[in-house]
Amino acid sequence: MHTSSLSRFLFIILLLLPLMGFAQEASSASSENTPESTQTDSTSSNTPSTTENSEPFDSVAFRKSILSFQAGVFREDVVRQIKEHILPVQVGEYALQSIMGKSLLGVNQGQVTFIAPAQGNSRLFTLYQRLARIFNEHGFTTSVVLVPLGLTMPQALTDAAKEWETPLAAIHQAKNSDAPIKLIVSQGQIAATLLTLYKEGKVQAPNALIMHDVFFSAYEDNQTIPDLIRQQPMPILDFTSHSDSVWSKQTKRARQFAGKIRQNGTYRQRRILGQNMSPKQAHYIHKEIRGWIRSLGWI
Repeated sequence: MHTSSLSRFLFIILLLLPLMGFAQEASSASSENTPESTQTDSTSSNTPSTTENSEPFDSVAFRKSILSFQAGVFREDVVRQIKEHILPVQVGEYALQSIMGKSLLGVNQGQVTFIAPAQGNSRLFTLYQRLARIFNEHGFTTSVVLVPLGLTMPQALTDAAKEWETPLAAIHQAKNSDAPIKLIVSQGQIAATLLTLYKEGKVQAPNALIMHDVFFSAYEDNQTIPDLIRQQPMPILDFTSHSDSVWSKQTKRARQFAGKIRQNGTYRQRRILGQNMSPKQAHYIHKEIRGWIRSLGWI
């Protein structure tokens, strides 16, 4: 039964094929003989092509111009916002630039001051800016202060203390007096100089010092840093990482030993795991600092 049905279906298809071909030929012949069609073809052939005479649309150049415009607007907006939040720290006849941040919780748990060199090291500046914003979100006021270090570095730690005493003392005096605790965060040779100034009593010591990659680029002075740590009255959090300078790595174990024999026992050395001390680690570093502050019973 299925075979007979299929045979009938094929027979019908064979009968319809000639009719379908005839209809197609008639349709094409009609379109060729229509005057309107002929006029349209003639007109279109005589009309110059817009695509051939005009320049092609360059989508890549267009996107670049849009991105350039957006980048310019973004840059101007960032500069404007930074200018609105930069406050001067007066040092004698000149002022240091300080980016201030307020607590976003309506309470002030403390003041965190980040001290960075004004020359170079944009990664450090970016790290401090991100850390400052995170501390603001957790109820701290902050300031990121840029210190001009001069064209040449001092050859000795005592020379650095004399040369940088005035701006560093001004930064400490400008700290928010209403804050219940005052923290200083610094790195490298500035941190080493602060240890010297605190020991000598030339700069008022904060409630706590947070430092990373601390060193001084002179062998004998660099070897004195562990002893400076031992003589400090305030708690110290000492961050280390695999990207620390050779100078800092030379005293890492000695610093840790000096911290252990301190009478108050408030020195802690913490290694940054994974990446180095970079802006990507801001949340991790903030967590370490807050955990340490909490262990001191301050928050």
